[in-house]
Amino acid sequence: MKKKLFILLAIMFVGFTTSSNVGQDLEKDILGKWCNPYTYQDSGEIKGFEFKKSGKAIFMGVKTVKLDSWSIKDGTLTVKGKRLDENGVVTGEYYTEERIEILNRDTLQVVAKEESPKLTFIYVRPSVAKKLYGKEVKNNK
Repeated sequence: MKKKLFILLAIMFVGFTTSSNVGQDLEKDILGKWCNPYTYQDSGEIKGFEFKKSGKAIFMGVKTVKLDSWSIKDGTLTVKGKRLDENGVVTGEYYTEERIEILNRDTLQVVAKEESPKLTFIYVRPSVAKKLYGKEVKNNK
């Protein structure tokens, strides 16, 4: 367990030391699948986002939100979609804006709330989660 925590902290440290929003092509670097490593650790489920080149976004493992699009402007990630009930009926809009704090090959960290207490979310590539926790990947779309 300590080894896995150390590996995750090392990935985050590399992200802090090697990532900068200046000069990065954020739209290119964010493409692909990102999952919550803690959900994966607990259940082996991939829950997170897939960002496609076309500006389309998919929520992986979340059935109560259908994402429509994503974009990045001035280092802020915006994701839009629809909230769904358990029968798939639209109940409202889904909208979030989060500042990208870290974005590198393996780590995406966004800030959802700047003021104290600061609220951040971290995502890793599914392959990284699998290496960290050694479970079979469950692909839930």
